[in-house]
Amino acid sequence: MKKTIYGLAAIILILAGLSGLEVWRHSSPWVRGGVAIPVFTVGDESFARGLAKGKKVAKYGPMFFGLYPGGPAFAMVEDAANYLRSENKDLSKWGVYLVAGDYLLDVDRTGPEHHLNKTLLVINQADIQ
Repeated sequence: MKKTIYGLAAIILILAGLSGLEVWRHSSPWVRGGVAIPVFTVGDESFARGLAKGKKVAKYGPMFFGLYPGGPAFAMVEDAANYLRSENKDLSKWGVYLVAGDYLLDVDRTGPEHHLNKTLLVINQADIQ
Protein backbone atom coordinates (compact mmCIF):
# COMPACT_ATOMS: atom_id res chain seq x y z
CA MET A 1 0.00 0.00 0.00
CA LYS A 2 2.81 2.43 0.89
CA LYS A 3 4.55 1.68 -2.41
CA THR A 4 1.40 2.60 -4.31
CA ILE A 5 1.01 5.87 -2.41
CA TYR A 6 4.68 6.75 -2.90
CA GLY A 7 4.42 5.87 -6.58
CA LEU A 8 1.37 8.09 -7.06
CA ALA A 9 3.02 10.92 -5.13
CA ALA A 10 6.12 10.62 -7.33
CA ILE A 11 4.01 10.74 -10.50
CA ILE A 12 2.14 13.80 -9.25
CA LEU A 13 5.39 15.57 -8.36
CA ILE A 14 6.90 14.78 -11.75
CA LEU A 15 3.80 16.03 -13.59
CA ALA A 16 3.73 19.20 -11.48
CA GLY A 17 7.41 19.79 -12.18
CA LEU A 18 6.99 19.25 -15.91
CA SER A 19 3.98 21.57 -16.00
CA GLY A 20 5.93 24.22 -14.10
CA LEU A 21 8.82 23.93 -16.56
CA GLU A 22 6.41 24.26 -19.48
CA VAL A 23 4.89 27.46 -18.05
CA TRP A 24 8.35 28.85 -17.21
CA ARG A 25 9.56 28.11 -20.75
CA HIS A 26 6.73 30.19 -22.21
CA SER A 27 6.63 32.93 -19.59
CA SER A 28 8.93 35.35 -21.46
CA PRO A 29 6.94 36.81 -24.33
CA TRP A 30 8.51 37.25 -27.74
CA VAL A 31 8.68 40.75 -29.24
CA ARG A 32 9.25 40.96 -32.99
CA GLY A 33 10.39 44.12 -34.76
CA GLY A 34 9.68 44.94 -38.40
CA VAL A 35 6.21 43.43 -38.57
CA ALA A 36 4.81 43.00 -42.09
CA ILE A 37 1.35 41.71 -41.13
CA PRO A 38 0.18 42.40 -37.56
CA VAL A 39 -1.31 39.69 -35.35
CA PHE A 40 -4.45 40.12 -33.29
CA THR A 41 -5.76 37.85 -30.57
CA VAL A 42 -8.59 37.89 -28.04
CA GLY A 43 -8.52 38.24 -24.28
CA ASP A 44 -10.73 38.91 -21.31
CA GLU A 45 -10.91 42.07 -19.22
CA SER A 46 -7.78 41.08 -17.27
CA PHE A 47 -5.75 42.01 -20.37
CA ALA A 48 -7.17 45.55 -20.39
CA ARG A 49 -6.64 45.92 -16.63
CA GLY A 50 -3.02 44.77 -16.92
CA LEU A 51 -2.29 47.12 -19.81
CA ALA A 52 -3.92 50.05 -17.96
CA LYS A 53 -1.65 49.40 -14.97
CA GLY A 54 1.42 49.35 -17.22
CA LYS A 55 2.05 45.63 -16.65
CA LYS A 56 3.46 43.31 -19.28
CA VAL A 57 0.68 41.12 -20.61
CA ALA A 58 1.41 37.99 -22.63
CA LYS A 59 -0.70 35.74 -24.83
CA TYR A 60 0.62 32.19 -24.70
CA GLY A 61 1.71 30.04 -27.58
CA PRO A 62 1.49 26.23 -27.54
CA MET A 63 1.90 24.64 -24.11
CA PHE A 64 1.49 21.46 -22.13
CA PHE A 65 2.99 19.21 -24.77
CA GLY A 66 0.46 20.15 -27.43
CA LEU A 67 -2.66 20.07 -25.25
CA TYR A 68 -3.00 23.87 -25.58
CA PRO A 69 -2.42 24.86 -29.23
CA GLY A 70 -1.75 28.55 -28.50
CA GLY A 71 -3.99 31.60 -28.35
CA PRO A 72 -6.32 32.22 -31.27
CA ALA A 73 -4.68 34.43 -33.93
CA PHE A 74 -6.16 36.70 -36.58
CA ALA A 75 -4.77 38.97 -39.29
CA MET A 76 -7.64 41.45 -38.99
CA VAL A 77 -9.43 43.07 -36.05
CA GLU A 78 -12.84 42.30 -37.56
CA ASP A 79 -12.04 38.57 -37.84
CA ALA A 80 -11.15 38.50 -34.13
CA ALA A 81 -14.31 40.43 -33.24
CA ASN A 82 -16.41 38.02 -35.30
CA TYR A 83 -14.76 35.12 -33.45
CA LEU A 84 -15.79 36.64 -30.10
CA ARG A 85 -19.35 37.09 -31.36
CA SER A 86 -19.48 33.49 -32.64
CA GLU A 87 -18.36 32.30 -29.20
CA ASN A 88 -21.09 34.45 -27.57
CA LYS A 89 -18.51 36.39 -25.55
CA ASP A 90 -19.65 39.56 -23.81
CA LEU A 91 -17.83 42.35 -25.70
CA SER A 92 -17.85 44.50 -22.57
CA LYS A 93 -15.66 41.84 -20.89
CA TRP A 94 -13.68 40.56 -23.87
CA GLY A 95 -11.59 42.42 -26.40
CA VAL A 96 -9.29 42.20 -29.39
CA TYR A 97 -5.60 42.85 -28.76
CA LEU A 98 -2.60 43.57 -30.96
CA VAL A 99 0.39 41.37 -30.10
CA ALA A 100 4.06 41.94 -30.93
CA GLY A 101 4.31 39.42 -33.73
CA ASP A 102 4.09 38.92 -37.47
CA TYR A 103 1.16 36.93 -38.82
CA LEU A 104 3.27 35.04 -41.36
CA LEU A 105 6.00 34.10 -38.86
CA ASP A 106 4.26 33.75 -35.50
CA VAL A 107 1.00 32.01 -36.37
CA ASP A 108 0.34 28.32 -37.01
CA ARG A 109 -1.96 28.44 -40.04
CA THR A 110 -2.08 24.70 -40.80
CA GLY A 111 -5.58 24.03 -39.47
CA PRO A 112 -8.93 25.73 -39.93
CA GLU A 113 -8.33 27.77 -36.77
CA HIS A 114 -5.09 29.73 -36.55
CA HIS A 115 -3.09 29.88 -33.31
CA LEU A 116 -0.02 31.68 -32.01
CA ASN A 117 3.05 29.49 -32.37
CA LYS A 118 4.93 31.31 -29.58
CA THR A 119 4.17 33.47 -26.57
CA LEU A 120 3.82 37.11 -27.64
CA LEU A 121 3.68 40.39 -25.76
CA VAL A 122 0.30 42.15 -25.89
CA ILE A 123 0.76 45.73 -27.11
CA ASN A 124 -2.67 47.35 -26.92
CA GLN A 125 -6.41 46.85 -27.24
CA ALA A 126 -8.03 47.37 -30.64
CA ASP A 127 -11.31 49.22 -31.13
CA ILE A 128 -14.25 47.00 -32.08
CA GLN A 129 -17.87 47.85 -32.69
